[in-house]
Amino acid sequence: MTNSFRPQAAPVDTFVQPVSVAPPSDLDVLARALKAVNPGIEAFLDNKMDEAIEAEKAEGMELAIEDSFSDFKNVVRSVGKKDGEAAATQLIGGSIFAQKAYEKQKVEILGNNVLNKFSNSYETTLINDRPLSSYTFESPEFQGWLEEQRNEFVNQLGDINPTYVNKYFLPKLAAATGQITSYQIKQHKLYNVEQIKKLTVPTVESLVLNIDDGAKITEIIKQFEIDMNNAGIFGQQRTDQQNLIIETIADFAEEAGMNGDLSDAVKILDLAKLFPSGPDGKLSLEDNPTFLDEKNKVIKVIKNNDYNDVIRKEKLEDIEKTNELEKTLKDINEINKQINNTEDEAEKKVLQKKSQTLLENYKAKYPEMTPRLNTILSNIDQNMALDYGEILIKIRGGGYDSKQQALDAAYAFYAQDPKRNQPQFDTLMRAINDVETGRYTYAGQLLGTLKTQLKNELSNIKGAIWADSGDLRGFTASELNRLDIEANDLFFNWLDSFIKEKGREPSQMEQRNWFNDNVRDVYLEEAKKFKPPKPSGASNVNSSQNNNDQDFDPNKNNQDLEGDLSSNPVVNTLNQVANALTGTRPAAAGTIEEAQEQGQLKPVSKQQSLRDGANELGVKPEDLAAIISYETIGSFDPQIVGTDKNTGDTYQGLIQFGPWERENYNITTEMSFQDQVKAVVQFLKDRGVKPGHGPKEIYAAVFTGHVGNIENGGLDWVDANGTTVNKALKDLLPGGGHYEKAVQFLQQKS
Repeated sequence: MTNSFRPQAAPVDTFVQPVSVAPPSDLDVLARALKAVNPGIEAFLDNKMDEAIEAEKAEGMELAIEDSFSDFKNVVRSVGKKDGEAAATQLIGGSIFAQKAYEKQKVEILGNNVLNKFSNSYETTLINDRPLSSYTFESPEFQGWLEEQRNEFVNQLGDINPTYVNKYFLPKLAAATGQITSYQIKQHKLYNVEQIKKLTVPTVESLVLNIDDGAKITEIIKQFEIDMNNAGIFGQQRTDQQNLIIETIADFAEEAGMNGDLSDAVKILDLAKLFPSGPDGKLSLEDNPTFLDEKNKVIKVIKNNDYNDVIRKEKLEDIEKTNELEKTLKDINEINKQINNTEDEAEKKVLQKKSQTLLENYKAKYPEMTPRLNTILSNIDQNMALDYGEILIKIRGGGYDSKQQALDAAYAFYAQDPKRNQPQFDTLMRAINDVETGRYTYAGQLLGTLKTQLKNELSNIKGAIWADSGDLRGFTASELNRLDIEANDLFFNWLDSFIKEKGREPSQMEQRNWFNDNVRDVYLEEAKKFKPPKPSGASNVNSSQNNNDQDFDPNKNNQDLEGDLSSNPVVNTLNQVANALTGTRPAAAGTIEEAQEQGQLKPVSKQQSLRDGANELGVKPEDLAAIISYETIGSFDPQIVGTDKNTGDTYQGLIQFGPWERENYNITTEMSFQDQVKAVVQFLKDRGVKPGHGPKEIYAAVFTGHVGNIENGGLDWVDANGTTVNKALKDLLPGGGHYEKAVQFLQQKS
């Protein structure tokens, strides 16, 4: 078979394999769906794809530049070594690498400063005079401020490469925006809490204004609690807010009580019952320990104010009486001058009658002032009034037991010669007022301490004190009086000079320093050196021995030195003066020395001192003893100490003297029972106890501060222990536990 008929070209397979199409991805499905919805979406997607490609290209280019930056640095170093720094600098300045490094550094600095700039601007920005924290995160005010801050940074970017902006700046801008936004949300919440807290005082004030409208009060408190809960106030914030409510209630109650509205004060304190407190609000603020403390403080203040009102009323009455007394004395003095200047007996009788009428009219109007008036007139008639200097020293040094005594002495001095004594009288009156206002309080404390120190020094002298009382005797008492008067005179003269020169009062430190250097040390040294004087000569006519050289020994019978002391008028007078200055009792027989030696002066027992105190007050000893038993838990211990569990204040002694009372009545831890009874008697006198009063009045004076508080409902006032006067009376009256203890105590001998 030949191949002449075989085709020269081999047949070609012309079959075309169909294109294999991959299954559509989720993105393709999404793109087709979007295209079906909006035909224009395809162009938008293509554009975004192009932008992404360009961004990738730009980033790739920047990465390439950064990768070749190390090679460029090597080139720069090589040029620097070969052609110098100038050539290297020129190369850098004209290179793309320098520009890129600058742009990168700039965006990094801006990015690092974003948060600090946001924070500083946030704290100092006010919009409509309000801080940014007062606006919500969504508010136009905050959003406008935030946009302004961001734009300020963006504007600083200029034409920096977008790649660097995207990579180094925008992430930090986004982070700072998130942080300042979170901070704003937190600060706005705190702002709302503070605003709610600020409503506390006005809310309580509104309650006080509607104190008699129960429905209104309930409505106000209910809304207030809703606002608190909505503001998210809990935990310590809730505790602080409740303490503010308590403080505000206490302030309003105290104000009402000080104004005399006791019933309103109680109603205001009762508002605490209406505020929920504790877990789930099952308790009220009335159960809060802080409220109980504040309530007790308010009650104490109101009690003291009531006492002060009583005292203030008494003082006003005293002022009125004293002013009229002054006028009466002046008028009588003028009449006496006229009597002395006339020789007409008829006129003298008329003037004497006029003077007598003035006296009778005043005594009729103020019968209780009759003793004072008689004392003043007696002093004037007998020329017994102290001189100006002595009175001034006694006033400033607290030498008078009361303001009345000081005024009596001043008026007696003035009445001796009104015209001549007017300037000194004015000074005395100013001194009395200065003492009352406390100008000389610290000076008095310094001088009082010095007097005690002087007494201690003088007590070291053999036979200088009475064994039964501890008081100084004889010449040592006189020496103490001399040193005390001179020290007072010196120190108060310096005080007056200081005020006149400086135009102000010296500080306590200035007073103390000058006093220690110029008064205390000087007079203590004098006291140490003091020796009783020798007698001036023998006064006993039967003595043949000259005793000029004998030392005075207070423990010896010194009749051969001073004569018969029991009948010597000069010595008797000296004894009386010493007794008056030191508060020593008069001797039982003859002189004090004789009585001491004869054993006629014996220490007073506790029981007798209590009976003496009761007699001085004009009350029954059993009643006074029962109250002391009640206050000392039946111990009759002058040093027993009690503590207020709410305030921590301590109370000491027979009637539990408080801090103020201990200071003002000189209560010390060394006091004997007998000495403290004297302080108790003075306290009860000052607090309104009168002859004939019983346990109710006496204990009201101790418990409430003044007998006059009985009229203000004081019998039912409650202390921290739940005690009231009315509750205590069952123990204080006959048949009561402490009354029986009082009877038993008085029957003892001690």
